[in-house]
Amino acid sequence: MKVNFTGRQVEITEELKRYIEKKLKKIERTGVKIIDVDVVLSEEKYMKVAEINLKGNLLSFNTVQKSNNIRKSINQAFSAIQKRMKREKEKFIDKKRRRRKTKVIEERVIEEIETQNVIKTNDYYTKPITLEEALIYINSNKKDILVFKNSLNNRFSVLYRKKDGSISLIEPDL
Repeated sequence: MKVNFTGRQVEITEELKRYIEKKLKKIERTGVKIIDVDVVLSEEKYMKVAEINLKGNLLSFNTVQKSNNIRKSINQAFSAIQKRMKREKEKFIDKKRRRRKTKVIEERVIEEIETQNVIKTNDYYTKPITLEEALIYINSNKKDILVFKNSLNNRFSVLYRKKDGSISLIEPDL
């Protein structure tokens, strides 16, 4: 980990350097590998400013915090970085969970398809039509199944003919 300190109208003492390095060690314990850190401490009129640019192996975090005390600015900056790191970690975990669920479902579907005979058909309407128009189409073309977009609720529906000759409708509840 490489730490660069810059002071603008502020003298950076060894005590401040140790304090900042202690805070960085705390962040490093969360599991993020820190590659490069730029710490800029400055003074603007009565405000002390702490700017921290942290570059890790996957992400980079930047923050600027102002207060009337330099240590308070440093604490606020590290607190902001820790909050962002926690948020990014939760996003990453959430994405990972979603990805895993879809793979399991796809594997089950593929296994079921391989055990059954599947006939692929291209009979579907992308333009919205009414249920009556779908019934006319399925009866006139002697088709057993029709997927269409229902014009009443703008959802896809399935109309199919049973073995006994009656026609059934499937409308998903989303």
